[in-house]
Amino acid sequence: MVNEKRMRETFEELVRIYAPSKGEREVCDLLKKKLKALGASEIIEDNHGSVEGGDSGNLIAVFPANAEGLPSVALTAHMDCVECCRGIDPVLEDGVYAAKPFSGVMTKRAWRLFWKDLR
Repeated sequence: MVNEKRMRETFEELVRIYAPSKGEREVCDLLKKKLKALGASEIIEDNHGSVEGGDSGNLIAVFPANAEGLPSVALTAHMDCVECCRGIDPVLEDGVYAAKPFSGVMTKRAWRLFWKDLR
């Protein structure tokens, strides 16, 4: 069962964080907490940030299998946002997220597909 309220709250919390390229530490730390709460058995942060002059590395989270025979799944995403990421106020309208100054949107269906099996 998808917890849409939790999905929305998580998305809104993440996009409100100022996280320009090479300045993703706050997002990284929040994701570590959330991944642990979702049951990650291992959370690894590599040294990419120190190599590239940033303040955080890439995260790798390992989740134990929840049913025999299921394939492994890998998810990938950016923790940074374009420089105009200060003051974002995500707005949910008719199941679609939008926020000025961005023209991109995240649909309810996309979020369901992304989060549904993590819980």
